[in-house]
Amino acid sequence: MNRPLKKIIQSTLAEFDDAKPNTAYYDPQLANLATYYNSQPTKAFYWVVEDQQKVVGCGGFGPFADSKIAELQKLYFLPAARGFGLGKKLF
Repeated sequence: MNRPLKKIIQSTLAEFDDAKPNTAYYDPQLANLATYYNSQPTKAFYWVVEDQQKVVGCGGFGPFADSKIAELQKLYFLPAARGFGLGKKLF
């Protein structure tokens, strides 16, 4: 499951010319998002969107730095899955 998520995130960032240092493209947790979100000391949620048993997107919420503020994290979709309101449903 982690490999397709990493590919979606990195390919989307590259598509929009944002495969740059200090972006999600280089986040070390991309190799194992499930473990990362399950190991958070505070509540964090991450969802995977599938269409016909193929991963087409992902997104979640997690703590911002070491605060009590949450942020939308790593919300990305393959081009074919965009425009259907899937991001709104996750949000």
